[in-house]
Amino acid sequence: MHAPDWKMAVLFLACAVAWPADAHTWPDGLEQFDLQSLSFTHFYRDKCGAHAIIRDPDGYSYMVGPGNKAGRDFGVLVDVSEERIVIREVIKNADESWSEREAILTRADTASPEAAIMRDPLEKFDLETLANWHTAESKCGSYARVMHYQYIYTVHVGSRVGRNFGIVTRISKNRIFLRERYQKPDGTWFEKDASIKVPNN
Repeated sequence: MHAPDWKMAVLFLACAVAWPADAHTWPDGLEQFDLQSLSFTHFYRDKCGAHAIIRDPDGYSYMVGPGNKAGRDFGVLVDVSEERIVIREVIKNADESWSEREAILTRADTASPEAAIMRDPLEKFDLETLANWHTAESKCGSYARVMHYQYIYTVHVGSRVGRNFGIVTRISKNRIFLRERYQKPDGTWFEKDASIKVPNN
């Protein structure tokens, strides 16, 4: 699969600080991993602010910015710079109370060829297993929140989704539109339109 152009991709959702009561009913995709298993591989800044690429243990890349969530300890990104990501975590103490702590992800070495290969996390799932949970607008354009079982992922135009080389071409209020590619028995390829709709629409 071809890697997405990460410089053109932006994650738009800014999440509030989430406390471990009922705010994590639907966790973000990066919350399924231990923070120590994640790698900070790329940084850039554009009109929408500072953004980073975080790679999960399986080699899939996530575009993140301040407000996004990561790690199993209710981590929220509070600062993204060229050399490090500051994450505020919420941990349970021995007396059953909760407290905050700061965690840091430092930028990894990206000299290896593998570091330049980026795969969107939703490429590993069948399109039929995904649900368009929410679509919205930000100052940077349209985005959608897509659910795969209990985890939520953010997509935008240009994101790669599904096992059939799907690329998001448009996001409307109720639907995500994609163009997929299939290979015929004779080895030639053809394109086919697909979509993911918001439930009950």
